[in-house]
Amino acid sequence: MLLVCPWLTWAATAIGPGSGLPSLMVEALALDDRGFLWIGTQDGVARFGSHRFLTVELDRGHALPDRNVRRLLAVPGAVYVATTSRLHRFDLATESLRAVDFGDAGVSGVIGLQRDPNGLIYAVTETGQVFHWRDRGGARDIERMALVASAPLPEVNDLSLGREALWLATVRGIYRVDRRTGKTELLDLALPEIARGAVHASAIHETENGELWIGFWNDGLVRHDPRSGASRRLRPGDPGAGAIRSTSIYSFLDTPRGLYIGTNRGMVVHRPECDCLRALNQPEWDAVEGRGFVITDLIEEGDGVWAGVWGTGITRFSAFDEVFENQVRVPDREDSLSHPMVYSLHVGVGRRLWIGTYGGGVQWVDAAARRPGEAWPLQEIPWGNRAVESRFIWSLHEEDKRLLIGSGRGLMQWSDDRLQDLYPDLLSIRDFLRTSEGVELVGTTYGLKRLDAAGPHSVPLGPDASTPPPSAVVWSLLERGEEVWVGTANGLARLSPQLRLIAWHPVGGGATQLPGAVVWTQKRGLDGTHWLGTSGGLVAVRGTPGAPHFERHPLPEHLGIHGINSIEFDTLGQLWLGTPKGLVRYRPGTRQAELFDRQDGLVSDQLNTHASASDGERLYFGGAGGLVAFDPRAVPERTVRLAPDVVKMRLGQEPWQPRRRELALAHEHQPLQLEFTAFQFGRPERVRYAYRWTPLESAFTELGDAKSAVFSRLPSGRQVLQLRAEVIGDPASGVIAPVLTVDVAMAWHETLWARLLMALTVLALAYLVYFLRSRQSRLYAHGLARDVRERTHQLTEAKEALETANAKLQQQVSIDPLTGLDNRRELFQVATRLDARGTALTAMLIDLDNFKRINDEHGHQVGDAVLVDFAMLLRQVIGHQVACARYGGEEFLCLLDDTDAASLGALSQRLLDEVRQRSLREGATEVRYTASVGVAIGHAGETAEAVIRRADRALYRAKETGRNRVCLD
Repeated sequence: MLLVCPWLTWAATAIGPGSGLPSLMVEALALDDRGFLWIGTQDGVARFGSHRFLTVELDRGHALPDRNVRRLLAVPGAVYVATTSRLHRFDLATESLRAVDFGDAGVSGVIGLQRDPNGLIYAVTETGQVFHWRDRGGARDIERMALVASAPLPEVNDLSLGREALWLATVRGIYRVDRRTGKTELLDLALPEIARGAVHASAIHETENGELWIGFWNDGLVRHDPRSGASRRLRPGDPGAGAIRSTSIYSFLDTPRGLYIGTNRGMVVHRPECDCLRALNQPEWDAVEGRGFVITDLIEEGDGVWAGVWGTGITRFSAFDEVFENQVRVPDREDSLSHPMVYSLHVGVGRRLWIGTYGGGVQWVDAAARRPGEAWPLQEIPWGNRAVESRFIWSLHEEDKRLLIGSGRGLMQWSDDRLQDLYPDLLSIRDFLRTSEGVELVGTTYGLKRLDAAGPHSVPLGPDASTPPPSAVVWSLLERGEEVWVGTANGLARLSPQLRLIAWHPVGGGATQLPGAVVWTQKRGLDGTHWLGTSGGLVAVRGTPGAPHFERHPLPEHLGIHGINSIEFDTLGQLWLGTPKGLVRYRPGTRQAELFDRQDGLVSDQLNTHASASDGERLYFGGAGGLVAFDPRAVPERTVRLAPDVVKMRLGQEPWQPRRRELALAHEHQPLQLEFTAFQFGRPERVRYAYRWTPLESAFTELGDAKSAVFSRLPSGRQVLQLRAEVIGDPASGVIAPVLTVDVAMAWHETLWARLLMALTVLALAYLVYFLRSRQSRLYAHGLARDVRERTHQLTEAKEALETANAKLQQQVSIDPLTGLDNRRELFQVATRLDARGTALTAMLIDLDNFKRINDEHGHQVGDAVLVDFAMLLRQVIGHQVACARYGGEEFLCLLDDTDAASLGALSQRLLDEVRQRSLREGATEVRYTASVGVAIGHAGETAEAVIRRADRALYRAKETGRNRVCLD
C-alpha cells in the first residue's frame, strides 16, 4: 500500500544568483572522482569544490560555439559533457577536454547519458540513436546500437538503464529497447486516462526490483510493474497522492535512503520502509505556483542530495532536512499556522498539541493528524472580539479538562468548546503553576500572582512586603520538593510552601549563583534532575532541595550560544535546547553539544522561550517562522567528510593552471600561489585550513578560513606540502593529506662540484691560518701567563675588599648605630622566621619615661647617652633573650622564649630596679631615668605581630597608670 504524505516542507542550502554559476538555468549534475560537483547550465558548465566555481571552456577548438549543456556523466577518471551539438570527454588527470566522435562525425543531440554496473556507457540522442562504449581514455571504441522498430522513434526525453532493457521516455510514451537484440516496443501502461502513445513522458527510472517510475509532462507520476503489467497513476488530488503537487515530473535519483523525484513544484522522496512519499522542499517553494521550481536533475553527494533547479541554481538537501518537519504559515491554506511566530507549545490530554502564536491566538492538532511528512490540518480556538493583545500567547497549560491560556492581556480558559476570560486584568502571563498543595500561581511581567476565589494577589519576592523585589518580571515557575522556584529577570527566588522568601540566587560565580540574570525556563528531567535555562547558560541543580548547588553546563565556545530559551528531554538521556541560534542536542554525561540550524532543516534559527513540548515520541520547538517537529531517535549523527586538496595553482602572474601532484621549480622561482578546498558542501563556512612542508616543518601554519596561500622562494630540494582541514568545533574531523610534491632546483653553489671546490679552498685557507696563528700563539702564551698571574692577584684583593664591605653593609642594615642593638628591620625578619617555626613567644616592650623632658632640659647629647646606657643595661639583664632591638625613638622591644608569667614578672621588675639605680653624670649634671614595661605572653599559633600588639596595649596601661611599672596583657 502506497502512503503519500503531502505539504511537508524542509529547509535546504541554496546556491543561486551571484554565486558564480555560469547560468541559473541548470540542466545537469554530476560528481567526479575528486569530489567536484559539476553543474551543467544553459550557458556552460562549472565545477564546484564547496566554495568556488571553476568554469570549463567548451568553445575552444570548435568553429561553432555551443555552451548549452544537456547531460553530464562522471566515470572513473573523466566526466562526459553533452551539449546540444556535441559530446565531450573531460580528462580529470590532465584537465583536458576533447570531443567524442563516431567515425568521422561527432555525437550530437545527446539527451540521455548513463553507465551500467559493468562499465558500459550508453548515450541516447533526441532522435532515438543509441551509442555505447567503454571508457578507455579515448573515443575509438564507440558503437551505435542497431534498433529494430516498426517506425522511427519519436523525440526522446530521457534514458534509464534496466537489467535487461533500455527504457526511453519520449513525447509519445515509453519505449522498451532490448539490450541484446535492439528490439523496440511501446510500453502499454493499461491506464485508460493515459492514451497509448499520446502522452509526453519526460523522465523514467527502473529500480533494483525492476519497478518502473515514469514521470510525465502534465500527466503526473506512474508506477508500473513490467512483470504483472499493473500500473498506478499519481496526480495531485488523486487518492493517496497528496505529496505530488505537480503534474510534471522531470528527474529521478535512486539512493539507499529512497527514491528522489524532481517535479516542477519541488521534490518528493519515496521511502521504501513505509512505501510513502514525502515532500522535500525549501519553505518558500510551497508558496510559489507554476514552474518556479523545476527540478531538472538530481545527484547524491555524501549524506546530501543536490537538486538542479531551473531558473534558480542548485539546492542541497542533507539527511537532517529529512528529519526536521517544519510547520509554517501557508497563505493559501486556512488550516495552516495562523501566525509565523510561535511562542508557546503544550502537549495535553490525548497527546493533543496546543500551539500559541504571537498574534494568531491558539490552534491545536490531534495526535492522529500529526502524520510524519504532512502539513497538519490545524484547528483554531475562536477568539471573538477580544483585544489584539489577548492573541499574544505566552503560555499554555492543560489540567482538569481545561486549557489555561496566558496571553498579553488576560488569563483565559478553553473548556467545553468555550473560551472564557478568567482574569482579564492580568497582563503578559509568562508561566502557570499549580503546587502540590493546590495553590495556583501565575508568573507575569508585573510579578508573581496567587489566584484564589477573590482574584489575583501579588506575592512579594523581596525580603518583606514593603521591600520591592530585584525584578518584577517572572519568566518560569517550578515546584522542587516543598519549595516554589521562581525564575525572574534578575535571578532565582526560592519560596516556602507559605510563599515566603527563603533565598535569592543572583548572578555570580559561586556555587549557588547563576551564570545569567534571566531564568527563562525550568524543567525536570526524566531522571529527576532540575534544569535551568538562563540568559547565561544551562544549569543543573544538584544537592538537597533546601541546599541546592548549581552545576554549570556551558556550551562549547565555538557555538557562540549563551541563552537557553527552552528545554526538552528524550529517552536516550539527551537534552534538546531551544536557543537564539538554533536547536542544540546536548549530552550531559560527556558535555558534548551539537547545533542544528536552518542549514540542517529548521525553519528558523530563533527558537523562543517556553515554545517546546514533547509527546513521548516527537519533540516540538517553536520559533520565528513556525515550529519544527522531529523524532530524536531519527536524528542522525553528524558525519564530516573532508578531502583537502589543491584546486588550482599558478606562478607569479602567469595564468592559473590545473592542479598537479608534482611540480618542478627553479631555484629563484616566482611566488607559488595555491588555492585549496576540502570538498565539504554541508558546512563549507566552518572549515579551517593549515599547512606544513615536510620534512622541513613539524608544526602546521594556520590559515583559518583562508582558502589560499602564497609561497616565495622555497628551499632547495624535494618537499611535500601537507594540507590539514577540520570543521571548527570538531577537532575529530581533522584530515591531513599530502597535496603537492615540489622539487626546487639547487643554486650553483649547492651543486656537488661547487661544494668540492669550496671545501678544498676552505681546507687550504684553514691550514695557512693555522700555521700563522700557531706561531703567534706561542709568542702570546708567555705574555698571557704573566698577565694571568697579575690579574689573579688583583681579583683576590678585590674579592677580600668586597667581602669586608658586604659584612659592614650587613651590620649597618641590621644594627642600630647608636645603641648597638638590632634595629626594627632585623627584629621583624627574626619574627618572621619564628612564626614559620611555630614557636610561642613573649614580647617585652619598654619605653623610657619622660624621655622628651630629658632631651629638652639636658640636650640631645645627654639623651643619646641615656639610650646607650639603657641598651647596655638591657643586654646585661635579658641574658636569655631571643632578640632585643631598638624599636624606635626611646622604645625597646625584646622577644623572649619564656612563657612563664612569674619569671617574666620577676625579670621585668629586676630590669626596673636596675634602671632606678642608674645615674649618668654629664659634667656637673646628674641624670636619672625610669622606664615602663608592657609584657604579653604568646599563645600557640599566635603570630609575633599579634603578641607585639598586645604588649603595646600593656605598655599603654603602664604609662597611663603612672609609669615606672610593669603591666602584663
